[in-house]
Amino acid sequence: MTTFGAQTFVPAPMPVSVERRSSKRQRVLLTGVLSGSRREASQSCSVRNVSETGARIQLPGTDLPMSWSSLIVVRDACVYAIEPVWVSGDQAGVKLVSTRAFSGPSTYEMERLRDLWLEKLPRSGRSLH
Repeated sequence: MTTFGAQTFVPAPMPVSVERRSSKRQRVLLTGVLSGSRREASQSCSVRNVSETGARIQLPGTDLPMSWSSLIVVRDACVYAIEPVWVSGDQAGVKLVSTRAFSGPSTYEMERLRDLWLEKLPRSGRSLH
């Protein structure tokens, strides 16, 4: 409370920020690929921050649809099954449901995702271990 002349001013309460994440997020800038349930649907994206349970992704200049089901992080050579949590313009928050590595059991779906991953690898990094 502040008094100025004959008037008393009560400062407005500060908004309370509620953090809903159960784990700390880390800022990153990684190349990713979003893949949908339709076999041919995929879209390059940027992964802007990650936590153990989620990520913020961005598609420059595009509104994000809510229909993506997989996120490939190119650098890490892994696929996350995702569930959209929020969308705002060209950004979205997704829940990371499960993780699969390309070195695991092969299925038709994993082969398709692996091909999408290989397309995004830099030319010098295309050797598979």
